[in-house]
Amino acid sequence: MTPAARGPFHEDEMRENREKVIAWIGMSEGGLVDHPKDPGGRTNKGITQKTYDAWLRSKKRQSRAVDHITKAEADQIVAEQYLDTVKFDDLPAGLDYSVGDFSVNSGPSRAVKELQKLVGTDQDGVMGARTLAAVARADLAALIRAYNDRRLAFLKSLRTWSTFGKGWAARVQSVRDRSMGMAAGRAAPVITVQKPGEGEKATDDQIRTTNLLGKVLEDPIALIPAVGTLVTPLASSNGPLSWALAGLILMAGAFVAIRALKRGV
Repeated sequence: MTPAARGPFHEDEMRENREKVIAWIGMSEGGLVDHPKDPGGRTNKGITQKTYDAWLRSKKRQSRAVDHITKAEADQIVAEQYLDTVKFDDLPAGLDYSVGDFSVNSGPSRAVKELQKLVGTDQDGVMGARTLAAVARADLAALIRAYNDRRLAFLKSLRTWSTFGKGWAARVQSVRDRSMGMAAGRAAPVITVQKPGEGEKATDDQIRTTNLLGKVLEDPIALIPAVGTLVTPLASSNGPLSWALAGLILMAGAFVAIRALKRGV
């Protein structure tokens, strides 16, 4: 399957898709890590020291600590060694992200072999014409689900699952959800990275308030005894969540007044 066979994608749209996926992978990998149980060793932005050394040699550049790898270098390595190797641009939207992320996390060969098991081609770890043709014949949504199931099963089989399993499971779920959205042509949710102290996190009081408001909207008369319960959490915060809750209270109050007038109360 050629890139043109993916559908009505132009080169600029395919580039945008690639850049989006590289950004997501970067967010999943994070920064400098040197966990004693990680067989990859010292890693920064998803790139191990060994991989960085090899890449620098290929560019005829002097070796240096992966601590100093730039985002541009990490993105280039991800593109060249992990996305290009699995023929990212030849895969359908959604599956490309799933396979690309698996490639970065566990290696291109493993990522391709798991796909080949599902589509019934030789499991040689090379994304060739036969594998791409088999992918093109498959039900895309079903293939994405099954592929991420296989990825999770593989990760669970590793001896380091007890150490890294929680993070891996969350990552696979995130990749699955985004991939399904891409396959369906839905835009991915916008992710806003906030600095510490910015935004508003829902407190236990605010969560209880939200639940109470649901009951109030079902029976607005319930607002009367509920006012005291609502005031305390709202008075303790002035963020956007509090303003939204206050607006709902006013709406419910207005509804109560209208019903009272109609009933002649």
